[in-house]
Amino acid sequence: MDNLAHTLFGVHLSRLPAFRPLPPRLAFWTGVVASNLPDADGVLRFVSRETWIFEHRGITHSIVGALAMAPLLAWAAAALARRPLPQVIAPLLGLSLAGLAGHVLLDYLTAWGTMVLLPFSHDRLSLPWLFVIDPIVWLILGLPLARTAWRRHRGALPDRILRRSSVVALTAFSVYVAASGAARERARGAALAQLPDGAGRPVEVLAYPSPPGPLLWTTLVRTEDQVWHRGFASVITGGVTWVGAMPTGVEDPRVQVALETEVGATYRWFADALYRVEASPLRADGSYEVVLGDLRFTGPFREEVPFQLHLEIGPDFRVRRWSFRTGHLSPDPPEEETPATAGGPT
Repeated sequence: MDNLAHTLFGVHLSRLPAFRPLPPRLAFWTGVVASNLPDADGVLRFVSRETWIFEHRGITHSIVGALAMAPLLAWAAAALARRPLPQVIAPLLGLSLAGLAGHVLLDYLTAWGTMVLLPFSHDRLSLPWLFVIDPIVWLILGLPLARTAWRRHRGALPDRILRRSSVVALTAFSVYVAASGAARERARGAALAQLPDGAGRPVEVLAYPSPPGPLLWTTLVRTEDQVWHRGFASVITGGVTWVGAMPTGVEDPRVQVALETEVGATYRWFADALYRVEASPLRADGSYEVVLGDLRFTGPFREEVPFQLHLEIGPDFRVRRWSFRTGHLSPDPPEEETPATAGGPT
């Protein structure tokens, strides 16, 4: 979930009756910081783009990470506010933990997911009910804040009014999340029921929301012949429009070699809906290129597909070089071939 949504969520948390003993300003800033703190792993961008793609939403987005950061944040907030720790530690700790846990939960509800069980499990878990940038979430969480801010300009508002507006906003947000989950299941059911004739037996059904809300879903059905059938399901009409079929490529020897390399195996872990974008013929020296993609990042309004992995495999079946690029669902038109150079990530 984007940082604006996390910030709005943190503001509402800070107003809940459970944190009433805290001074309003202290509660506000603690809630906002706690709800954004897990994204401190954004510093991984300065290591490399590849490290950030594979490791973002790691330990700082885990249960263990939240339990470790909450007391540190509570102590820092009390110290900066110059408040006696014994008087404020309990509500500060509760607010810090709620903000951190809320961030992890919101990110878990997007297609990217989180490694919530680190360090015990490196699995990236996801329940993709919400698009990573959801304007409806902004409206649900932002309008009550705008309304109370406007009313405060006309005169002071009792704390109970502010708390009530936040309870209403968080309740409405919970209802929206539940409705999005129900819409996803409807989209998955429609994709199964309307699978094209002759597509084969389905073995996996995925659905990802398309902005601006939960009314349109990208559906992906993998059949036993290792082909993804891609479509768009409308929750309003219940219909599915099928737009193509893409092979996973896992039965292609060239792809198998690529997936056995270290970076290929990591990408297989990263991708929800792995597919072969392109695999070139062998060159004279025995090398070739493989491009792998992840269909969860496709949608009706996006022609380009981010995070495609480009691998050059040498005649010794080792990776000569690799990189992440933004490409298209199918291969780009062939370009004039240039001599390959050895090296690491580019």
